[in-house]
This record gives sequence, structure tokens and C-alpha cells, in this order.
Amino acid sequence: MRGDMSNIGENKPIPGKSAAYNVGFSQGYTGVPLKGHHTQQFLAGYINGTASFQQNKGFSEGYSKVPMSSHTEDYIDAYNFGVRNRVTDLKPSTSGQLPARTNGDYKQGINARLPG
Repeated sequence: MRGDMSNIGENKPIPGKSAAYNVGFSQGYTGVPLKGHHTQQFLAGYINGTASFQQNKGFSEGYSKVPMSSHTEDYIDAYNFGVRNRVTDLKPSTSGQLPARTNGDYKQGINARLPG
């Protein structure tokens, strides 16, 4: 894990890494259970993908004032980073009210704002 949290938001394979590393990263990030024998590159990617997922989850939950849901080191560090960097007062937005003619249908509300 990078102590500066510069990888928050990363959820894709890293360019320049081997195909095995990138497959491992993708599977680790998406939570595919680890089964069978794998190369060292695959395992490195899997471990980093899992850590990246935990960091992203921790940051988003800390920033959003959601109670902690994990106790891994990567998660806790990112959670605390999210808490320290969040807006001090997160309230529901009132600027995005739906037009009255949508009857609470968000898809209709979005379409009503689009030109055409």
C-alpha cells in the first residue's frame, strides 16, 4: 500500500505489467476466489488488486461517513485518510431536485434535462 494514498480510485490493471500480473490484479480487485496454482506474477497482481479494492472501499466509506466494515490494514488506513479528507459537512444536495413532471423517476429527470 502507498502511504500517500495516491492510488485511491485505481481499479484497473497497470500498463507495463505482465499479462499474468494484470489478470491476477483484475481477479483480486473483483474478489474472484483464489484457486489452484498460479505464477508469482499472478499472485503479486492478485494481492495488489485485493489491497487496491480494500483501499478504495475504505476511502469511500470514510469519506462518506459510513461505519467501518472491514479490519484489514489497507482498509483502515484508507478509511482514516477518507475521514481526514472529507468535506466537513456532507448533507444531501438540494441543487439536483427533479422536475415536477418526472414523478420521482430519476431516469425521466435526467432525460428531461438533456437537450433534444
